Parts: sequence; C-alpha cells; structure tokens
Amino acid sequence: MTMEYIVRRVPTPIDAKMGEKLTALWQRSSEASHDFIDAPEIEFYRPFVESLLPEFDIYTITRGRRVAAFAAVKGRMLEMLFVDAPYIGMGMGTQLLQRLMQDQGVDSVDVNEENTRALAFYKRHGFRIAERDERDAFGRAHPILHLKLG
Repeated sequence: MTMEYIVRRVPTPIDAKMGEKLTALWQRSSEASHDFIDAPEIEFYRPFVESLLPEFDIYTITRGRRVAAFAAVKGRMLEMLFVDAPYIGMGMGTQLLQRLMQDQGVDSVDVNEENTRALAFYKRHGFRIAERDERDAFGRAHPILHLKLG
C-alpha cells in the first residue's frame, strides 16, 4: 500500500540553502542506491548536481521539516528523482513520479543502465528504453538509457 505524501513545488530560483539540502540528499541517496559508483565518483559528480539544480523546476516531499525526496524537471523531462536513504521504498518516488506525469506531462527520463532498481522502477510506471549511450555526459563508462513513456 502506497502512503500519500504532499508534493510541493519549490519557488524558483531555489536559494543556496535549499540547493545545499538537495545536494546532500542526492549524495545520501546515491550512496545508498548507486552501488556501481564509488565514493570518489560521487564526489566528482556532486558539484555538477549542485550547479544544475537552479536550472530545473524542483518538487519535494517533506517529513516534518526535512526534505525526504525531490524531483527536478525541465519541460517534460524528469532530470532527477532522489529519495533520501532512510525513506527508500516508502512510496515517495512513486508519488513524485505520478504527480509529475499527471500535472507536468513528464514523459521522459534518463537512467544509468547499471542502476537496475531505477530502471525497473521506471518500467513499472510505463517507461520504455528509446535509446542508449555508451557513456554518461562526462564521458565516463556508465551507459545511459533514454526512456520514454509508452
């Protein structure tokens, strides 16, 4: 059974404090779920994640005063969806994705091919592989799958 969570859009542009919170959440989530990336690689990606956040529309789920999950959207593209480590598996990712598909028309997302849990998650929600790149945007050997809804 999926619990309902309140999804909120963060006013743009996001401020530095929110950017820091989201980047820290991204790191905790990545450390918990991206077993194909080691700690030095996470540190490599971190400044890029933080610098890109202001370019997106940000949606969050909070537990009390703590941001428990967030999604970043640009147009109809889901650019990021991360759930803080203690909340993985509680339905927050599903709640965010369904809301963004319904309200924002999100119909595409990129995912690391090595992130089999994320790939299975998106497939359960109707996404299919449209294209594949051998390397990520930084030229690293992490194949990227471009997924489309339907």
